[in-house]
This record gives sequence, C-alpha cells and structure tokens, in this order.
Amino acid sequence: MIQCNYEVTQMTRKIYSIIFPGQLIKETEKIRKMYGSSFSSLVRLALENYVKYFTGGKKNGQK
Repeated sequence: MIQCNYEVTQMTRKIYSIIFPGQLIKETEKIRKMYGSSFSSLVRLALENYVKYFTGGKKNGQK
C-alpha cells in the first residue's frame, strides 16, 4: 500500500510538472489528500485542470 501511494504521488507530480510547470508540489500533495490515493481521480482532476487552463476556464461548448 505504501509503495502504491508513493507511485501515485510520483505520477501525480509528473502530470503536474507537464501540465503546470510552475505548480508547487504542495498543491499536488493537497489534492492527493483530498482524493485519497485513487489514481483515476487524480488523472481526472489533472485533465480537468488541463482543459480549464487551455480554454480559459470556460465550460464545454461556451466561447
């Protein structure tokens, strides 16, 4: 279990370093605590943030 959490944390840091190069690791830790070690939740959240970042925070379909 500890090893799994470590791997999830490392992958989350990698995702955030790609999506938000300036993002602090503390943010990743906060999100991991909020969502637990569920990797799919972390990926979903990262992808949602990615979409928001590149669409200027607009909802789907809005221009």
